[in-house]
Parts: sequence; C-alpha cells; structure tokens
Amino acid sequence: MSKSKERAVIEDVIPKRYVRYGEGAKLYSMSENKFQTVAKRANACYKIDRMVLVNCDEFEDYLKQNYKMMTNANAKGGE
Repeated sequence: MSKSKERAVIEDVIPKRYVRYGEGAKLYSMSENKFQTVAKRANACYKIDRMVLVNCDEFEDYLKQNYKMMTNANAKGGE
C-alpha cells in the first residue's frame, strides 16, 4: 500500500485534531479568512516557526459556545 493510501485510511479512522488554515476552511465550509479569524478568537492557533496549526477541538468548542446553530425555523425567518 502506498504512503498516500495509508494516510487516507488512517485519517478515515482517526480524524485530524490539528489542521492548517486552508484545510480547516474546507473542513468547516467557510472562507480561509473567516476560519482564521474565528480560530484566533478561539485561541486555537499554535504557531510552529512559520506554520500555524489550528486545534479542531478548541475551534469546535468555541463555535458551540459563541454561535447559535441554525434550525429550519431560523432559516425560514421564524415561521
């Protein structure tokens, strides 16, 4: 099995806990700039030399505490 296939299998079983800005933006379906802003507010960023990793657990905890989840009633204007 090639290295890339091994990595794909491992990532399916064990989700990543740390992601870079671009990967996190895709993962959470938002722009890279918005992901970076929210990650910084959540204090979920870890800088290693010139690379920044975002802790997904801290990011998600911040989202749950500070943003409301949209329900069908919210999306339709409260009908």
